[in-house]
Amino acid sequence: MEDDEEVARGFDKITDIDQSKDVWVLAVRIVDLWPVIGKYKSESLEMIIKDAEADVIHITLPKEFLNAFKPQLFLNQTYEMENFKVSNNDSVVKACDHRFRLTITGATVISKQDFPDIPMASFNFKDFGEVLDGKYRPDLVVDVIGAFQDVTNTNRGNGRLRSITFTLKDASGNILHCCLWDDHAKLCADEFDKFDGTQPQPFVILVKHARVKPEQAPYPLCFTNTWDGTRVMFNPPLLDVALFKEKFKDLPSDALSLSQTASQYSQASQFSQNTDIMSNAKFLSLAEISNISQELSCVTVAEIIKLNATRHGWTYDGCNQCTRSVKLEGDKWMCYHKHKNDEPLPRYKVEVTAVHKEEKIRFIFWDDLSASILKISAAELRKKMVRAGHTNPRTYPKTLDKLLQKKKVFKIKALPGGNPCSVLQVSDSEPLLANLEKQFGLVEASSSKEPLGLEMADIGTSSKQSVSLGFLELSSKDTSMVAVESLCGENDLSVTSSTPPAKRLSMDDTDSEVVPATQDVQPTQRSTTKVTKPPRNTKTPKTER
Repeated sequence: MEDDEEVARGFDKITDIDQSKDVWVLAVRIVDLWPVIGKYKSESLEMIIKDAEADVIHITLPKEFLNAFKPQLFLNQTYEMENFKVSNNDSVVKACDHRFRLTITGATVISKQDFPDIPMASFNFKDFGEVLDGKYRPDLVVDVIGAFQDVTNTNRGNGRLRSITFTLKDASGNILHCCLWDDHAKLCADEFDKFDGTQPQPFVILVKHARVKPEQAPYPLCFTNTWDGTRVMFNPPLLDVALFKEKFKDLPSDALSLSQTASQYSQASQFSQNTDIMSNAKFLSLAEISNISQELSCVTVAEIIKLNATRHGWTYDGCNQCTRSVKLEGDKWMCYHKHKNDEPLPRYKVEVTAVHKEEKIRFIFWDDLSASILKISAAELRKKMVRAGHTNPRTYPKTLDKLLQKKKVFKIKALPGGNPCSVLQVSDSEPLLANLEKQFGLVEASSSKEPLGLEMADIGTSSKQSVSLGFLELSSKDTSMVAVESLCGENDLSVTSSTPPAKRLSMDDTDSEVVPATQDVQPTQRSTTKVTKPPRNTKTPKTER
C-alpha cells in the first residue's frame, strides 16, 4: 500500500498547463483582478495568476460561482487552486500570451495559503519604440505609461462624448496616440478640463489593460481600451510613476523629430476475462455511440486520456449495505431500499474522458471496478487523503491516475444525449484489441452495409459468435465539450469598453448528474449536448474622424 504522502499531488507549473487533464494543482498569486459586467448587469470575475516561476495564465470566475469564490479572492494574495476547465486562449483580445486559459467550475478548490516566493503584481508596460517598429501583437493586452502632451481629436454622437484621442510621450521621447472610448473618454475629458498647466510636470497617465490598434488610414497607430478591465489613472502615487518621472526629467528637448510626429498621424492487469466482455453486447465505435437514441450495452475501443474534475468530486455518498446513494432523513442516512446508515460510505464515481480517432466521450468508473483497478476502497483512500492534510472531497488523489489507460477494449452501458457512459468491464487482451481495430478499419473504408463478423476463435474461445456492428452516421461532435464564449474578448477589434460581452454559458459543462441504471444509485439526468449559440455581432463604434 502506498505511503500517505504519495496520495497528495505536487504543485504543477503554469507553463505545463494544457488540455490533457482537468486536475491541475497550482500555488499562485493573483496579480491582476477585474470584474466584467455583461448583459442584464450579470457579473463575472477575470484574474491573472502567477506562480513561483513568474509564469502567468488567465482564469475566469463565471457568474454561476461568483458568490462561492469571490469573497475570498484578493489582489496580491496567494492561494492553492485545484481543478479547472482548460480551454484554448483564443479570445480576440488576450490578457496574457499563455496558449490556454482556465475557468473555475463547481469542482474547483481554492484555499488561501502563504507562498512568499511568488513575485508580487507588476505592470506590463509596452515600449513605445517597439510599437513604432511594429513589434507588437494587436490581440495582446499591455499596460501604458506616458506623459500627456495634447488632445488631438474628440468624437461626439447623440449629444455625448464617444471617444477622445490624445498623445503620450515616453521617457525616450517617442510619441504615440491613445484613443479611449465611452466611459473612459468622459473620465479623461473631465480630467483634462482641470488641466491648466499648474499640475505637477510631467502629467503622467497610466492605462492598465490597453491594446495596440494598427494604423488604418486616416487614423493613426494608437493605444486603445479593451473591455471592462481597462483602467485609466492620472498621476497615481506609484513607484513606477516616480521612476518614469525621474527618467523623463533627463529627456532632451529635441528628443522627438518632426518626422516622428508626422508618422503618428499617418496500468496492471485487473480486468475481466476476454470471453466475458463480448457476451450480450455488440461493437460500436465512439462516433456511433455519440449518435445512439436509446440506452444499450456495447463494446468499444478507447484510450482514457484524463480525469474530468466535476463539482461532485470523485465519490458519492453511498449506502453501507448496497451501492445506492443515500440522503439524510432525520438523523439517519437512508437509501432507496430504506437501509439505515449512521454515516454515508464514500463510493467511487470517477468521470474520465475517453478518446478514439479524435472522437471523445465521457466514461464513469463506478465503485466496484474502480476499487479493483486501484486496489483500495474509496473510503480508505479518503482516509489517506485526510491524513495527508487534504480534507476537501473535491481534491483528486494522485492514485486516481491509475484509471488513465492506454488503448483498451471497454464494455460500457451507453446512454443517449451525450450523457456519460458507465464502464462495466475492461479487457487488456491484445488479440481482442487487434481484431476490433481491424474491424474499425473495415468499417471506415467500406461502403457496404452488411455487418462484419468477428471470429471469437481468434481470441481464445471455442464458440464462433459474431459481433454485430452498428452502422450509424459518424459525427465529429465532441459530446464531452460545450463551446464557451470568451469572457474578455470582443467580436470586433473596435468594440468599446461599454459594449457588453457576448452571452456566456455555464463553464461547469463537464459536471454530470447522470447515474446510469447499471450502477445501483438513484438516477437523475441532465443533457450536456446543447451547443452554444454564436454571439451576436456587436456594433462597431465609429472611430475618430
